Amino acid sequence: MRCGDSVDVLAGVDSNVFDCMVTDPPAGVMAIGKKTAWDHDHGGRDKWIRDMANVFRQAHRTLKPGAYGLVWTLPKTMHWTMTALEDAGFEMVDTVSHIFPRSLIKGMDASKAVDSYLG
Repeated sequence: MRCGDSVDVLAGVDSNVFDCMVTDPPAGVMAIGKKTAWDHDHGGRDKWIRDMANVFRQAHRTLKPGAYGLVWTLPKTMHWTMTALEDAGFEMVDTVSHIFPRSLIKGMDASKAVDSYLG
């Protein structure tokens, strides 16, 4: 196991060694009420895409030819992540969307909320 900045750690890994990439990269949005140093927007859309493309370039280099990636991202900034992946050399084969309601408090009974809304 290696710990550190992903760009630095990946730079020390040989090319063509991994069979797949599974990652949950930063989304560039507020997480649970506050932005963290990890999940900030890096100064806006264009800079965020450039910075993430640099990370994904290193990841792409370390993957074996034909390897797949599973990348979790929020719908709000999914297009940023996909652009960064494409800029790094990845091909978008397919996407799976996890649709979830916004602004519902965790633990709230969704059926009661709908009933309340509808009267």
